[in-house]
Amino acid sequence: MFKVGIQSISKSVQRTGCLKLQPAAIQQRFISSSSKRLLPRIGGGGFNNNPSARYTFEEAKSGFNTSPDAKSKYVTAALAVGGTILGTHFVLNRETREGGLSPFEAKYLNETFTWLGGGLATVTAFSVGLFRSNVTARLMSMNPWAFAGISLVGSIGSLMGLRSVAPDNKGGKTAFWFLFNAAQAATLSPLLYIAPPALMVRAGLYTAGVIGSLSYVGATSKNDTYLYLGGPLLAGCVVIAISSLIPMFRVGAGVANAASNVSLYGGLAVFGGFTLYDTQRILQKARMIEGGAPIPYDPLNESISLELNFINLFIRILTILMNQQVNALKENKRLDGRSLLEGRPIEIQFGKPLGSVTIKLGECSVMSSVSCTVTQPTPERPYEGQLNISSELSAMTTPFYEPGMRGNTAEEEATLNRQLDKAIRRSGMVDREALCIIGGEKVWSLNLTLHYISDDGNLIDAGVIAAAAALLHFRRPDATVIGNEVTYHSEDERVPVPLAINHTPISFSYVFFDDFDNAVLDPTALESQLSSATFTITTTPQKEVLTITKNGGMTFAPQTVLDCLGHATERAAVISKQLHTAINEDLDRRKIGGVL
Repeated sequence: MFKVGIQSISKSVQRTGCLKLQPAAIQQRFISSSSKRLLPRIGGGGFNNNPSARYTFEEAKSGFNTSPDAKSKYVTAALAVGGTILGTHFVLNRETREGGLSPFEAKYLNETFTWLGGGLATVTAFSVGLFRSNVTARLMSMNPWAFAGISLVGSIGSLMGLRSVAPDNKGGKTAFWFLFNAAQAATLSPLLYIAPPALMVRAGLYTAGVIGSLSYVGATSKNDTYLYLGGPLLAGCVVIAISSLIPMFRVGAGVANAASNVSLYGGLAVFGGFTLYDTQRILQKARMIEGGAPIPYDPLNESISLELNFINLFIRILTILMNQQVNALKENKRLDGRSLLEGRPIEIQFGKPLGSVTIKLGECSVMSSVSCTVTQPTPERPYEGQLNISSELSAMTTPFYEPGMRGNTAEEEATLNRQLDKAIRRSGMVDREALCIIGGEKVWSLNLTLHYISDDGNLIDAGVIAAAAALLHFRRPDATVIGNEVTYHSEDERVPVPLAINHTPISFSYVFFDDFDNAVLDPTALESQLSSATFTITTTPQKEVLTITKNGGMTFAPQTVLDCLGHATERAAVISKQLHTAINEDLDRRKIGGVL
């Protein structure tokens, strides 16, 4: 049976968002030496390597928190599955058979469903294995047509081999069965990059409820009640297959949406009907075998049809759930329970060395560190120190960033580095003249390094906060200059000296969706994938706009830009205050002066 529908998931998801704010007073400025510096707090005592400290704070919530209780979700899911079974029974199963199944029929059906459960478990295990071993990322980096061709050839070839091998050849039969399930896993594993795991579990439970209820109806109905559906269902399957292919060609948006809806909702009816039909067909074959007909006893073959029904229903139910989740943005709801203008909780953890900071923005994690050396200044700027920023995306962040996995990794890495450079170095966060030791001869050179540990969307904001926190937390050795002689003091001799900071940059990213002039703050990976444009603002607590970056093809109305600027400049003061408080507490714990 030809499987259809997996490519329509991301296209059929509707996009939405909301932003309604009043613009605030904004001072647009990029570099200025008149900013109020963050001065060292007078403190005493030497430096001691205390264990790392961790602080967690949340942004002030905008709007209301829509997070439902987790237990109520499970109860709702259980009631939905149970209600589906009961409703299907009372609606479709009004005329039940008398006497129930014969022992032979029950045995044949039970063995078929045993193979079905084993096949689904194998597909799940193979999908997770392909995902974790980065094979899925390699498949996704291929040409879409090549991937579809390989998947189709693997599925059909293994299915033909499975059908052709005699049931007595258990080794060959099982080998083709594993090969078939591996082909299904390769087709389904990209879903792990698209849908949240919790949503996939819900879709699996709902699909199990639908398959179970329809199979129960088919098994308890009178013999041959639904066998007449074979012809109409086959015709419907052809229509679904054609509808799934239409959006892949250059057609109008209305035609593509209509075809996607036919494939999505029509597929539910078709493959649900196939479940009824296949269950009664399996029982009919069992009766024929029991009556002495020359038909092979092969429950493994029978399970394949039910497995394909399960997979196709699962894809469509998952698509519907994703549509519902994204459409919920219209109602100021998100997958993680935040309102549209609410950022994720920020956790800051300090390492033992000064300037070692790890920032967690939800499930997004960035580790930053600062070190310093003494070097000669450049001839063009003999009285300025140096600030070097380096960061790199790797497979540790997400399998997408493994070399050769995806063509735009270098572009994404360059975008992150460019944003960091503009927000930190070019904006003048650190007063580089204060890094001069002897004019024209010796200056401090700062090396800021960022390691992206995990990516759940919005790495730019997490990276800017991590870089700013590391520079605020860092202390360089004190130095005494007498003539041309420089004496560098260890931490035991003198308290390390903080950097001269002009301002604290805080970054805010908003994503926009098609057909809506609204925005969603601090997007997750899924929201970023579904969005059409990203608008990033780096600002300071003093309402100074340092950088503005836009990615994507959407055009923004001037009022939308002003609304985002107003929201970002108001939020920057809150985040900066919480960040400074956490840094001060850690420095006080180490008995070192903090920042004001």
